Amino acid sequence: MMKKINQLSDEITKKSESPVEIKEEILLCSNEINSKKIRVDEMAITQEKKNIKIDDFYPKLSGIALYVKCGVKSATSKIITSLEEYRISVETNLEQSGCNMWNGDLEDFFNAAIGVGLVPLLCGYGTRKVAMGLIAARYGEIPTIISIPVGYNSINMLIKEVDNAETEVVVIEDLFGKMNEEIILPVLRMNTEKQLIFCCESLESMKYVGKYFYNYIQLLPIKKISNKKIKPLVFSNARRIFEDTEISEKSDIAKKVKRILRDIDISDTYIQSRKDLLTYAMEIMQRNEEETLKTWFENELKFILDNDQKEKVQKNLKSSCISISNDLIGIL
Repeated sequence: MMKKINQLSDEITKKSESPVEIKEEILLCSNEINSKKIRVDEMAITQEKKNIKIDDFYPKLSGIALYVKCGVKSATSKIITSLEEYRISVETNLEQSGCNMWNGDLEDFFNAAIGVGLVPLLCGYGTRKVAMGLIAARYGEIPTIISIPVGYNSINMLIKEVDNAETEVVVIEDLFGKMNEEIILPVLRMNTEKQLIFCCESLESMKYVGKYFYNYIQLLPIKKISNKKIKPLVFSNARRIFEDTEISEKSDIAKKVKRILRDIDISDTYIQSRKDLLTYAMEIMQRNEEETLKTWFENELKFILDNDQKEKVQKNLKSSCISISNDLIGIL
């Protein structure tokens, strides 16, 4: 396959030096590569043992081809029905992944985001390992992983890869910081049965991301992680715990979120989604109010507000009846 690509590249160079014609030729080559890849995936899926090294069939052509690592559904995952059992699975997997965030913040907001229709965005060093641990504990599978190369712009092919994934969960890496907004938004608006999880290596990747993207995603910074290799994970099926969950429409914490974000020039959609998020974290994940507010401020709000918005939030906190207002002001 690589020999054929090199031959095509030589032919392109000889035929024309026009950038437009070269781009068209490269697109044809890219489509042929993806067609071959799809056939290889079909071959691998039908085999009980995947002896084919799939990565060999993913040649990079001018940085256009996606990197796709096929996932696996675990046939041995244990069905768990209690939050206590689930927390044990998560804590074990985080430890096996080298992540020392064992206080419940990460998994609680991870599940709350999914529960209210937001896409979790794990951000920081080692996010793939952490994502695999969280997914193994809740879904009992190794997710399909799609990595986005610099300059990639084929939204149709990306959507096709997501829809064709054999696993329920699809991790998309490096979507932010490498693709323009016209490409990112269609992914966020996708009507898919797959559960998407985003990963990026640094908060710097989010520095210039428009605020409206947070109507779709929940930022989850990853901290306290080592560079050790991932150890065997616990595969558990916790779907029953999160099925048919309902939250209050007018909870006390939802009212406090509204007061905190009053008149700070942020979208109503963001306000509503965080009212739901924090309500879910308290009612379904059984967190207390103080820790829920602190985690939201620490992990997301302080990163996405500009200085003027922070000043307005501080004023709102000073005039509110929230007992930990001074602590929240200190976080900002």
